[in-house]
Amino acid sequence: MRMKARFILDAALFVIYLIAMNTDGTGIPVHEWLSVGVAIVVIMHLLTEWEWTISVLSRFFRRLFSLSRLHFVVDTLLFVVFTLVMLSGFLVSQSILPLFGFSVPFGPTWRIIHAVSGDFSLVVLGVHVGLHWRWIVSAVKRVTAQTPAPDSAM
Repeated sequence: MRMKARFILDAALFVIYLIAMNTDGTGIPVHEWLSVGVAIVVIMHLLTEWEWTISVLSRFFRRLFSLSRLHFVVDTLLFVVFTLVMLSGFLVSQSILPLFGFSVPFGPTWRIIHAVSGDFSLVVLGVHVGLHWRWIVSAVKRVTAQTPAPDSAM
């Protein structure tokens, strides 16, 4: 996937996730539907990075110190935390599941898990963004660069 498309996908994911995390500003129904959107975009993001993931996984234990290994560990942790946030979110859903006629009678434990994993996901996401900062800056420069218009012959 081209850098511009990857950057737009990743930026959309980041912004939508931050908006979805603000339940006071969005309300529960919007929070839940935005979270479904986040889950879809996370899957798209994972698919665009699949070759890198397999490549790093195949070399994971060969070298002792590697920045790619750190990226992989943080990305894996982020995936696990996002999965926990999404799973617990569906289990405590107040809008989406009832809309389809489902009611999941789970107690306050899942709400606590959802809140704690949501907060932790912001920390891990911050580390993820920090580790990818050079790529982000490079992508912003490439996406926003003005390409000169070709000279027109008169």
